[in-house]
Amino acid sequence: MKHFISGIVLSVVIGAAPLAIYARAAEISPADDTNRPSIYPAALAVVEVTETEVHCRTCSGLEYAFTHDETDLTPGDLVAVLMDDNGTPDDVTDDAITFVKYAGYGDPATW
Repeated sequence: MKHFISGIVLSVVIGAAPLAIYARAAEISPADDTNRPSIYPAALAVVEVTETEVHCRTCSGLEYAFTHDETDLTPGDLVAVLMDDNGTPDDVTDDAITFVKYAGYGDPATW
């Protein structure tokens, strides 16, 4: 009888494991935007540097700018950035640069 009860308990535990995994997968599903982070990484090419702003472009042509006090960036430099989607995950036109790090040099003509 003891082995019979142990077998039932083991069957229930093994049978419940896939349900727990499925529930966790459903919890982090891409269709559920409530747990979606608003910060994402991007790569940009510097296209213009003014006295107060650095203008950048993505490889798909989107343009962003950020202000600076003083910078060593020049047109053609590549920067790795963290972008904030401003709470609108389906609209990249209002996204803002939150962090910038120099990442190398590339040919601006190819961007």
